[in-house]
Amino acid sequence: MISTQLKELLLQHLTCGRGGVLVYRTALAAVRDRNLRQEWHRHLQQSERYVSILERLIGALGFDPEELTPGCRVVAHLGKALVRGIHIAISEADAIAAELAACEAVLLAQTKDQAGREVLSACAQSATEPVRGFLCCAMAEITAQDRGT
Repeated sequence: MISTQLKELLLQHLTCGRGGVLVYRTALAAVRDRNLRQEWHRHLQQSERYVSILERLIGALGFDPEELTPGCRVVAHLGKALVRGIHIAISEADAIAAELAACEAVLLAQTKDQAGREVLSACAQSATEPVRGFLCCAMAEITAQDRGT
């Protein structure tokens, strides 16, 4: 039996990951620096794979990855606000300011994502089987893809 708190955490983290994908896609429209563009494109691809891993994990645990709890709606709102901020900067500021706004949005999204990963990793260590096995496998896959292996 999986706890309702763990289910909520997984669903919110999936929502956060989906928001991160939107942030990267939007930020790429504002970026001017070629190296930063390449880095963000790589992070976008990693984020898309991460979302896929979380969707499979949630499905494997018997839940609907499309479920939007009230907590998920809050997380989605925050992600959309970051995207909206980039859009405002692109339309109302000069190119350098828009790129800086995109950098800020990416930093906030990455910080939230990293915190969520750390919490999921801790949950994996304290969970009981079979949930622990599912979580550990997913976290191992995420770590491997982040390292490019």
